Amino acid sequence: MVGEKVIIPILKPTESCAPVVIVPKSDGNVRICVDLVELNKNVIREMHPFPKAEYSLNLLARVKIFSKLDANSGFWQIPLDKMSSYLTTFIAPFGRFRFQRLPFGISFAPEHLQRRMSQMLEGIPGTICHMDDILIWGSIQEEHDQRLTEVCKRLKNCIFFQTSIKFLGHLIDGQGIHPDLDNITAIENYQPPTNKKEL
Repeated sequence: MVGEKVIIPILKPTESCAPVVIVPKSDGNVRICVDLVELNKNVIREMHPFPKAEYSLNLLARVKIFSKLDANSGFWQIPLDKMSSYLTTFIAPFGRFRFQRLPFGISFAPEHLQRRMSQMLEGIPGTICHMDDILIWGSIQEEHDQRLTEVCKRLKNCIFFQTSIKFLGHLIDGQGIHPDLDNITAIENYQPPTNKKEL
């Protein structure tokens, strides 16, 4: 998450610091989560409505062609302002960090993501989103393709037909997988602790 710039290390004191919790996954692995219960007690939710499943399904009667897009880590696509970022400070065995992007676990995150996605798709017929899942449809191929093209124009981070791409902190191309030089520079410029307290 540091390499993706979702979180960054924090050394200066903060008013609060959330704990990390381990959550078992159905496949036997574990997920490390930040417990934001205390922060959520002070958060005002947006209360943006979600489309009802029945409404969405009724729109799809007699539709012939579909595409589905899944926004990668939808919450993490939404940056936090600096003040909000400090409120998400958490402590882990290897240091303290703060989120630079909307984290899972903040009570308003689902409504906020839904509102942002709905605004992004506003005015494009044949589209609906449920959080980070986008469904595009058309009765004929041409109609579907026009709608899909319009959705892709609005998605700033869509990248197609590239010979190299940055993904998960790496540069991937026809020659192989290489470290992303931006991440190496950030590590090289990281200031080591100067005393026990910073450590």
